[in-house]
Amino acid sequence: MKQLYVLLLLSFATCQSPRVPVDPVAMPVTPPTFATGNWTQLSGITDTESLPQPNSTSSGSRGEYTTVEVSLKTLDGTKSLEEKWAYFVPFDRWTKTQTDVLLRYNPVSFTIFDIAGRPRFFTGLGNIAHPESVNRIQYLKDCYLTPLGRLPNYVGADAPTVFFVINSSVYVLEAAQRNYCWYFNCYEDPTEGFRPRAPFPLQNVTQLQTFVVGTKGYVLVEGAPVRLYEYNPTQNKWTRRADFPGKGRSRGVAWGIDGHGYYGLGQSIPEPS
Repeated sequence: MKQLYVLLLLSFATCQSPRVPVDPVAMPVTPPTFATGNWTQLSGITDTESLPQPNSTSSGSRGEYTTVEVSLKTLDGTKSLEEKWAYFVPFDRWTKTQTDVLLRYNPVSFTIFDIAGRPRFFTGLGNIAHPESVNRIQYLKDCYLTPLGRLPNYVGADAPTVFFVINSSVYVLEAAQRNYCWYFNCYEDPTEGFRPRAPFPLQNVTQLQTFVVGTKGYVLVEGAPVRLYEYNPTQNKWTRRADFPGKGRSRGVAWGIDGHGYYGLGQSIPEPS
């Protein structure tokens, strides 16, 4: 029986030794710090005909307002509801924004700002589910950058992807057989599209989580143990770092903030015999 982890969070400090420790017990782990403050409940989606199970989320700007958009899917997770809602932060209000369109699962979406503070929104890739079809998953190759419009198609494999964003560049890592890595810079010549970078050191790994600390990207390979790799974009080089010291798991949650990377939660997996 699987266990659900709901409390464990550990942080990864960027100042740790560049060598991989031989003894996992001796790994340096900096405990997380928690900001003080209170949670405030916001309004929810009130349309009773909707089944509010999130399919994907993104954040950005619509006109002068900050918004968070949520796509919905059926409770069993097999079909998109072809419905999208936007939450307008200043007004604490949800509005249905898009219907009768084919929604994509797990898109690569992020917002960055140019030197003048103007937002640029990137979205694309992901997949569409066809439960009734022989090919149950269709991987999408189109991607867009506002205000430039459509970019050259993604050239990677038909496979799930994870990504991390460093400054104005997005790095897309295939979670598939070869785990190739691709790079796109939002301020260089956008007509070049995605370009290859150093491939991830491991092949045939699919359970991946990512975060960014400073100018480096980090990829956690879930399993037992959970392994950590660092990507240096200046050197185009992958380096193994200290393994996560907690129990092996999948479907964890990772993020980076204030010079530390955090990872935890998730589900337990069978321990190796």
